[in-house]
Amino acid sequence: MNVPLGPVVVFGASNFPFAYSTTGGDTASAFAAGCPVVVKAHPAHYHTSAMVAEAIARAAQKSNMPEGAFSHIAGASFEVGKALVMHPLTKAVGFTGSFAGGKQLFDWANQRKCPSCFCGNGQ
Repeated sequence: MNVPLGPVVVFGASNFPFAYSTTGGDTASAFAAGCPVVVKAHPAHYHTSAMVAEAIARAAQKSNMPEGAFSHIAGASFEVGKALVMHPLTKAVGFTGSFAGGKQLFDWANQRKCPSCFCGNGQ
């Protein structure tokens, strides 16, 4: 049976801000599966990410997506990312970036009482 998992946290990549970040494949896949998305903007291109997030918010409103189906979060500290991964409502995490960053997110996801699904592409 195809049912949405629940909230998916997507970590924006430091490179390719349009292809792998706010509107990248992880976000599109989560939306296609019917999941709400929380994008954690990469601090290297926060303003680009915020601009794209505004476009998503407008499109969501125009297409009558449920309130809260998309959120955009900023914050350069590791604590922000850890809180998002460790939150009990987070059901999956998407990441494209460094091996070290992906490994840390993977470790946090597996430290949860109920591990979340982690989809990473570490380089």
